[in-house]
Amino acid sequence: MMCDRYSDEIKALRRGIEANTFSTKEDVRAFIRDYTKLVYDFKMLGLIYDYYDKNIIYRKENRIKILGVENLVSDLLEFFATFPDLNVDLESLIVAGDADSGYKVWRRMRYHGTNTNHSKFGPPTGKVLGDGCLGLSMMFINRVDGSWKVTEEHNSISYSFIRDVCTSDEA
Repeated sequence: MMCDRYSDEIKALRRGIEANTFSTKEDVRAFIRDYTKLVYDFKMLGLIYDYYDKNIIYRKENRIKILGVENLVSDLLEFFATFPDLNVDLESLIVAGDADSGYKVWRRMRYHGTNTNHSKFGPPTGKVLGDGCLGLSMMFINRVDGSWKVTEEHNSISYSFIRDVCTSDEA
């Protein structure tokens, strides 16, 4: 059954991120790969509370700065609601740093999904995010009170492409 496969995959991914020691660059790469799949493909946004610092500084396209984990979750919920079938292809991960000084991670993703709900641009259009929707991010991962947390992220997504997908052709 499909639900059994999803459940098993989620369990395996969760076990992997929970057991991760962040000792090596490969550990960090595995964490980001599994974490990204859980959040974007399985909509487990609650994990953001576990792995992002409560005072996260999240910088988006167009000089938008989001401060704090609550505001970040709200912003992502709006995006996920606009594209309920959203998923990503993680194309590239580059990790620099070490367990003593922290890590910097560069992530390149392609977003896929269909605009089937209202967005800040208007009613649903049924248009699809295709390969044109590219996301690039740089994350800083450091120890905070003994736990590894994302303390800052710079994320650039194809904002104009998303706006076009969420805007009616009659507009």
